[in-house]
Amino acid sequence: MKVYLDNNATTPVDPRVVDAMLPVFREHYGNPSSKSHSFGWIAEELVSISREQVASCIGCDPDEVIFTSGATEATNLALRGLSSRKKIRLLSTPIEHKATLDCISLLKDQGHFVELVSVDSLGRINIPKLESALHAKPAILTYIGAHNEIGTIQDNAKITELAHAHETVVHADLSQALGKMIVNVKEIGVDLASFSGHKVYGPKGVGVLFVKRSLQSILKPLIVGGGQEMGLRSGTLNVPGIVGFGKACEIAVQEHHQIDTHVSGLTRQFIELIRTQVPNVTIQGDQSNRITGNLNIRLPGSDSSRILGALASTVAISAGSACLSASKQSSHVLSAIGLSETASRECIRVGIGRFNTEEEINFAVAKLTEAIESLQS
Repeated sequence: MKVYLDNNATTPVDPRVVDAMLPVFREHYGNPSSKSHSFGWIAEELVSISREQVASCIGCDPDEVIFTSGATEATNLALRGLSSRKKIRLLSTPIEHKATLDCISLLKDQGHFVELVSVDSLGRINIPKLESALHAKPAILTYIGAHNEIGTIQDNAKITELAHAHETVVHADLSQALGKMIVNVKEIGVDLASFSGHKVYGPKGVGVLFVKRSLQSILKPLIVGGGQEMGLRSGTLNVPGIVGFGKACEIAVQEHHQIDTHVSGLTRQFIELIRTQVPNVTIQGDQSNRITGNLNIRLPGSDSSRILGALASTVAISAGSACLSASKQSSHVLSAIGLSETASRECIRVGIGRFNTEEEINFAVAKLTEAIESLQS
C-alpha cells in the first residue's frame, strides 16, 4: 500500500474535474478571444461558466475573478500591481508563504518600506501590534488567512476591519482555505485574495486573484499584451485549467459538509492513534480554529528528515511547505512561533484529504511509528 498524506502541498485531481476538462482538450479547443466563430464562442462561454463557479465558491461577483497561472502569480499581481506607481509602506507577517515573502523582499529592495507584525505561539497575528503598526497608515496589509504549514485560521474579519479603519488595502492568501472551510471574501472584507486550483482537487497551473471592483482601475498588470482578464492579466486563457478549477469549486461548495465530516473524522483518528503510539507528541498551530486535515506534529527526539526518508516509498508526508523542502531549510514559520532549531527539525506535516480512508490512516500511523522506533533504537 502507498498512502498520500501531503494534501497541503497539492491535491489529487478529482475524477469529475478530469471529466469536465477532457472535452475542452478534444472538442472545445477554441481560443476564447476568437470572436468570429463558434469555437471561440464556446470557449468563451466555458470560461464564463467557470468564472461564475469560482465566484460562487469564494463569495464575490464574477467580474471580480481574475484568472492567473496560480496563487504565486496572483499574489505577485496583487502586491506588485498595487505598488508600481509610488513607494509605499507594506505590512505582513513572518509566517507567510515563500511567494509572499519573496515578493515583499523584492519590493523592499526597490525602496518600499516593509514591516512584519509578529505572531503568537499558535501562529495568530498579534492584534495589539497590528493595531500599532496600522497607525502609520500602510498602503497594503498582506497576510496568510489559513496557514499551509500549521493550519491556523486567522481572525480574518477582525484583521480586515482594523486595516480598513486605517485606510489600508488588505490582501489575503487564502489558497489553503478553499475546499477546507467556507470562504466568503465579501463577509471577510478583504480587498484582494489569492487562490490556487491544485489545492482544491483541481489542476495545477491555474489560480485566481479576487480583486474588488473598486481596485481594478488602479491595479497595474504584470503581464501585458492581448488585454485578457479585464486588462489585468494578458495571455491566451488556459481554458482546460479554468474549466477544471471551476468544476473543483462547484464540488467544494456542493459537498462541503460531507467532505468536512469525512476529513475531520480521519484527522481525529490520526491524532488518537499517534498519541497512543508515540509519547509527548504535540501539534503546532491553533487547535480550535484550524483548516481541516492539517496536522503539524512534533515528535520529540526524532529527526524529521530521517523519518521522511524511511517513509518515502510508502507514506507521503512532509516537513513543511513544498516550496521550502527542496532547499532543505528549516521552517521560518516554526521559528516565528517560537520553536527552536532542534524542535523545528522534529516536526512533520500531515495533510489529510477527501480521498483518504480509515485503512490508510491506520497504515500510515503504523508505518510512522515503526520508522520512529527503528531510528531511535
